[in-house]
Amino acid sequence: MTAKTVGEALVAGLQKRGVSCVFGIPGVHTVELYRGLADSGIRHITPATNRAQASWPTVTPASAASRASPL
Repeated sequence: MTAKTVGEALVAGLQKRGVSCVFGIPGVHTVELYRGLADSGIRHITPATNRAQASWPTVTPASAASRASPL
């Protein structure tokens, strides 16, 4: 068994949960995640600026659960 990097483990968790697209700004603090995304098939969208990303809606675990759960 080969050891996974943190980025590979994070991406495996995203894939297990059916994530097909992520949004974010690459940087030193997220480099391992981006290394894991490289061959994953998960689409990555980078905003033009930090200000542009700040206007995007935030999906929290609670809001995601309320959208996925029947009433």
